[in-house]
Amino acid sequence: GECLPLCDGEIDLNQILNLDSFGNLQRDTIKDIEQVANEREGHNQITSVCLVHENPMDKQLLLRWFSQLVWEDEESEYFRTRGVIHVGNDIPFVLQQLNEMLDFAPMKDPWHGSPSSKLVITGRNLK
Repeated sequence: GECLPLCDGEIDLNQILNLDSFGNLQRDTIKDIEQVANEREGHNQITSVCLVHENPMDKQLLLRWFSQLVWEDEESEYFRTRGVIHVGNDIPFVLQQLNEMLDFAPMKDPWHGSPSSKLVITGRNLK
């Protein structure tokens, strides 16, 4: 496949949508993939949790809480987190976590509509 340049999440959607990328896969191949996925140990323990908070959040407190949650909780595995965070100004912040990597940065554009924080956390054995 072709590598496309991406800057701050901006890309021409016509370059990545409606490409029929899986169109030439045989139905048997898709069944095999689904069977392997269903047989994997612990697949049913993977869940996602959505958190929504309307009031502005303190950046430092949020990062401290999130760090404790993801890196100090030994009973759960946090695979991925994505969210838009309301920190009390006109610019939303984006929080992204993938395994051991974390990024927390302001977006370029101001809020559209009412600001609120929204996080989606995906992992195994989430409490």
